[in-house]
Amino acid sequence: MLKRLCTLAVAGAALLTTHAWADPVADFYKGKQIQVLVGYGPGGGYDVYARLLARHMGKHIPGNPSLVVQNMPGAASLIAANFIYVRAPRDGTVFGIIDRGLPLMALVKSNPNVQFDPMKFTWLGSSSSGADDAFVLMTRKDAKARSLDDIRRKGGPNVMVGVTGKGATDTEAAKLLRDVVKLNVQIFSGYRSGNDINLAVDRGEVDARPTTYTSLFSTKPDWLKPDGNMHILVVMGRDTRMPEYPNIPLARELVSDPKDRDLVDLADMPFRAPWPWAAPPEVPADRAKALREAFLATAKDPAYRAEAEKLTLDVTPMDGEAILAMIKRASEFAPDVQERMRALQNEDVPQKP
Repeated sequence: MLKRLCTLAVAGAALLTTHAWADPVADFYKGKQIQVLVGYGPGGGYDVYARLLARHMGKHIPGNPSLVVQNMPGAASLIAANFIYVRAPRDGTVFGIIDRGLPLMALVKSNPNVQFDPMKFTWLGSSSSGADDAFVLMTRKDAKARSLDDIRRKGGPNVMVGVTGKGATDTEAAKLLRDVVKLNVQIFSGYRSGNDINLAVDRGEVDARPTTYTSLFSTKPDWLKPDGNMHILVVMGRDTRMPEYPNIPLARELVSDPKDRDLVDLADMPFRAPWPWAAPPEVPADRAKALREAFLATAKDPAYRAEAEKLTLDVTPMDGEAILAMIKRASEFAPDVQERMRALQNEDVPQKP
C-alpha cells in the first residue's frame, strides 16, 4: 500500500510539474487556424507579402497554427481595418495587412468611416522598413506628358493616374503631387487593387500609377526594364534620392515653401512603414508578444528569405513599437499642417473612365 501511495504521489507531482511548465500560448494555438486578412484583392503587393508571410510564420508561433489568407478588399482596405478593430476576435486568431496610409487618415480625422484608433491596434510590424524603398510615379513613355518638365509646365499635358480609392496611399500621393508639387496630374480612382491598375496602365486606360518601387520587382518587373515602356518621373518617401535613379528628384525637392515641405514630410510618413500588420486591440499580452516575436523571427527564416529573394521582395522588417513611435511623431505635426492634410484627403476623386 505504501509503495502504491508513493507511486501515486510521484505521478501526481509529475503531473503538476508538467502543468506548471506547459506553455499556455502553445496550448491555445495548437490545432487552431489564424485568419490573415488582406485589405486588397489578389495579385497586388499587399497580397504578395501576405501570402509569403502566411506560408512561413506558423512554424514560429507556439503551437504551430495554420495561417489562411483571406482577401477583404474595399474602400482602400478600410473595410478590413475596421473589421480587425471592431469585429474580429481579440484572442490572437486574426490579424491582417492594411493600407499604409490608414494610420495617417485616422490621425487627421479625414474620413468619418474610420472606426479605429491607430494607437490602439496591436501592431505586429511592417514587412519592410522602407529604408531601401521608395514610392514612385511610374508613367508610360508614350503618354502625352512624357517628362517631368511636361507635367510641371503650366498649361502642359496631363498625366492620367490610376489609384485605388479615397484614403489609400496612392490616391493621397497623387493629390499631393497635383495640389502641392503642382504637377499636371489627372486622377481616376475605383480600382480594387494595384494589379487592376497595372492592367489599366498596360491597356492604355490610364498613363501612370504611384506605387512602391520594390513591389514592382514581383508584380511588374517588365516596367523596370530600361527598354520597357515605363519610367519614373518623381520619388516620394525618402530623405535622399534613389541610388538607382540619381537624376530623379524627390517630391520635397520640387517645393520651396517651408509649410508645403512640412506637408510633404507628413505625407511621407506612411512610406516609412509600407507593409503594416495589425491585430485587434486587447489581444492577451502573452499571445500578442508571441505574434510579434514570430513576425520578426519569420523575417530571419532562411526559407522565408529565400522565397522573398525569388519574389524580389524587401524583407527588412520594422517592429510594432517602431510603428507606434512613427504614428506618435506624425501626431505632433502642427495643427495647420494636419488641417491641410485633412482637406487634401477629404477631397473626392473621379471614378475610373
